[in-house]
Amino acid sequence: MPALPSSLISSLSRQADILRAWRSFLDDRAAGRPHPGIEGLSAAVTKAVIRPESYSLNTAEYLPGPMGLRAPDAEAARAGLGATYSRAVYCRRAAEDAAVVASQPLGAQIVRLGDVCDVKAGYSYSRLRAEERSDEQGVPIVLPRHLRDGRIVADKPPRAPRATAKALKDYWLRTDDVLCVRTGALTAPAIVRPTETDWLLSTNLLRLRVSDPDVLNPYYLYAYLRSAAGTDRMKAFVRATVTAYVTAADVAAMEIPLPPQARQQSLVAALRALDEEVVAARDLAARVAETRDVVVRRLFGGAR
Repeated sequence: MPALPSSLISSLSRQADILRAWRSFLDDRAAGRPHPGIEGLSAAVTKAVIRPESYSLNTAEYLPGPMGLRAPDAEAARAGLGATYSRAVYCRRAAEDAAVVASQPLGAQIVRLGDVCDVKAGYSYSRLRAEERSDEQGVPIVLPRHLRDGRIVADKPPRAPRATAKALKDYWLRTDDVLCVRTGALTAPAIVRPTETDWLLSTNLLRLRVSDPDVLNPYYLYAYLRSAAGTDRMKAFVRATVTAYVTAADVAAMEIPLPPQARQQSLVAALRALDEEVVAARDLAARVAETRDVVVRRLFGGAR
């Protein structure tokens, strides 16, 4: 009798294991006994247990013992992964709709930024020197290095003494202010979120504050300045000195396309959807890596 291929033997063995587990479950159910499952192979799981796991049919999530992902850290990782994946799927659908909106004609007039915005440079160095700053108390100060990915990212920003910050009230930030670098490398602009209201605008930044949001949507302005067209316009103003810089007057004189308000709103919705998809994709990649690391720790141990 010819020998059977190893792959076929392995397949038959798996089928036999599954059949054995199923028969064991049926026998226990017929006898009215709770079914304990077969360690490392099967477990009896009720709907009440499956429901919190979004009805996942991944067997490893319900198995007892070292192969089951039932440890608290694994639970947290999987929960975070599921939520992040759902968000990524939602953002992807929104982004597909956004692409349709963005493909339509702009239909814009041309305006000077100074006619629709207040353009202001940060406080002068003499009013708040570096040695006066604190790392622990006072009002946070936004520096050029804090502008990342269109946001202010500053875990431990330098802080101004409250008395000094009060005297610099003209340089406080508001939600939806747009910030641009005015000296040094011209990185992408950022838009101020509610959590950064009343922070201080530092020396090397420009603040663009929309005069009337019913005329110019702040997020539309931010998106334009971040675009290749807006970046090129900003670079054209750069003065070649020891340190490259642009002035508030230069930016105020910049001309930008201004669509009707309804068109701006549709574009902003589309652009926000695309921005959220970028964030969701990054979060999903980070969550997948985190979940992988949890599984590896459960399998092989170790502190990492």
